[in-house]
Amino acid sequence: MLIKTFNLDRNFWASLVAALWSIFQLYTGVMGELSSIPQRAVHLAFALTLLFLLRPMGRSGQSRVKGWIGALVDALFLLGGLASTLYLALCHVAIAERLGKVEPWEMWLGLVLLIALLEATRRSVGWPLPLVSLIFIAYALWGDLLPGNLGHRAYSVERVVGQLYLMTEGIFGVALGVSAGFLYLFVAFSTFLKESGGGEFFNNLALGLAGRARGGPAKIEIISSGLFGCISGSAIANVVGTGSFTIPLMKRLGYPPHFAAAVEAVSSTGGVIMPPLMGATAFIMAELLGVPYLTIARAAFIPAVLYYFSLFCMIHFRAVKLGLRGLQDEEIPPLKTTLLNLGHLMVPLVVLVYLLVRMPDSPSTVAIWGSVLIILVAALRPSTRMGFRRIWACLVETGKAALDVALTCACAGIIVGVVMLTGLGVKLAGFITHISAGSLLLVLIFTALASLVLGMGLPITPAYLILVLIVGPIINDLGIMPLATHMFMLYFGAISFITPPVALAAYAAAVIAGSNPFHTGFTASRLGIAGFLVPFAFVANPALLMVGKPGEIVAATIFTMLGVMALAAGLEGVLARPLSLMERVVFLTVAVLLILPDLKSSLAGLLLLLLVFWWHYFGGHAGRKFLPDGPEKREPPGNLKLKAGAGGE
Repeated sequence: MLIKTFNLDRNFWASLVAALWSIFQLYTGVMGELSSIPQRAVHLAFALTLLFLLRPMGRSGQSRVKGWIGALVDALFLLGGLASTLYLALCHVAIAERLGKVEPWEMWLGLVLLIALLEATRRSVGWPLPLVSLIFIAYALWGDLLPGNLGHRAYSVERVVGQLYLMTEGIFGVALGVSAGFLYLFVAFSTFLKESGGGEFFNNLALGLAGRARGGPAKIEIISSGLFGCISGSAIANVVGTGSFTIPLMKRLGYPPHFAAAVEAVSSTGGVIMPPLMGATAFIMAELLGVPYLTIARAAFIPAVLYYFSLFCMIHFRAVKLGLRGLQDEEIPPLKTTLLNLGHLMVPLVVLVYLLVRMPDSPSTVAIWGSVLIILVAALRPSTRMGFRRIWACLVETGKAALDVALTCACAGIIVGVVMLTGLGVKLAGFITHISAGSLLLVLIFTALASLVLGMGLPITPAYLILVLIVGPIINDLGIMPLATHMFMLYFGAISFITPPVALAAYAAAVIAGSNPFHTGFTASRLGIAGFLVPFAFVANPALLMVGKPGEIVAATIFTMLGVMALAAGLEGVLARPLSLMERVVFLTVAVLLILPDLKSSLAGLLLLLLVFWWHYFGGHAGRKFLPDGPEKREPPGNLKLKAGAGGE
């Protein structure tokens, strides 16, 4: 009877747990957090409980175990997770006084927590992260079987469990600490803003700003995803949140389905690197570097602008090539009406940025005041007003939105704990140093490839943490500032979401568009080319991270923007009219010269760019017509016409 009740009332209990989780986080944020271990343990207890209520066995292909057996298994996982986390929360002082000694029951509780966490993470984000965690655990237990420097003396089960369960360099480490602290509160802020009408405001604002432009829906997508992404920090959430609106618009205008999905995927992925609210990894980065979050957001601003500017140029030149029009006036909500009806919802976001600048060491307080301000500002208009039911719904939705992040951060702690226990980071760092022969460029290339490979199967946070622990010290020893090193790894962790063969953001967009996922992924990689180049640019030129004199920062930004524009023109093969092969080669050469940090190279690239512009518009257009710029849609000329599912660009 108890199991039957448990099964029938899952949604009710899940909503209650999610709301209580939000209330706990808000209360500790206002009154002051508990000490680190109890705060993190209770946070994980809520996450595990909510997961096993929301995602039972036997649904969505998770398992074939059904009925009371599945409910019993879920209940055992739930109770085991609760027992192990709450024991740690209540007994952390006594555990610390024992100086690392592990009691027998603690080893069993630790094993129960490991099993429950791995299963919860599997149901949350899939198999890759739990499998990688199991490989690291196996390495800790049987690393003595490996030859050479990678081997180590084997550690006992008691030692490994003690490291992962009882130490702050394991499951309850920095990553989970960030999730249990201010990150959850920023998720609450973004949820309140979205539920009050912020998502609708961003979409309508993008429509009003870019709807009439050539290829309007694709440009709407860039603006909408950028605005929505800056408060959600999740590529997949961005795809789902804006793609259902923008992808059909792009398809109706004439973009092939795979291209429309690729635009959505690239735009949404940029939300992870777009301030003011980036993803969980940016908050963890601030904690590891020991700097205010505002420092990370400020450093990320110019690279994020370059990323979106490059995509905007690619979209514009593709629209020119295909002769696509903008939307009709009747399809666009008046910008004035949008600002009058929903513009007040921008006030909390502006205030949030202001408070982050004025109170960089109190992000929790800033996030809480931001959420309160949303409720107050939303009350100014009946359409956005939030009563008790909507506020309760926001509390529930916040818990569900934070669930995957909390479990990912906890599971990433397993990997971090094993790396710290075994010294694997030092071993792999020595190996990379040896094969790269001390070359910074080779180290960066190896790091980029490793980040892309890890990011294909892992969320951004664990991929970033692994690389920071292993490769970060090498790059820093070669003279690169730590901020640039960490940002480099964040970028390639993010860009893996659009890099085949496992391009999660591209595949999610492909489902909405009804396109081939693999083809969508390759198109997204091409559109997001700036995401592969900009990290190398800011490592070589820290001015792009707002480090240096104002003149240097402005010059580096202008030269790099011109470079990515030239890159987009060269790749798309069009400016005001189709480019010849020679012109495309020159544009690509100009892009390289302008992106290089050397002033002489940049000036040479600028001169060459001016010459090729003059030639394109005045000197070499005999026999080639300029493409029309009218509002009407025309069919693409012959070999430029694309069909859904076609194999080429």
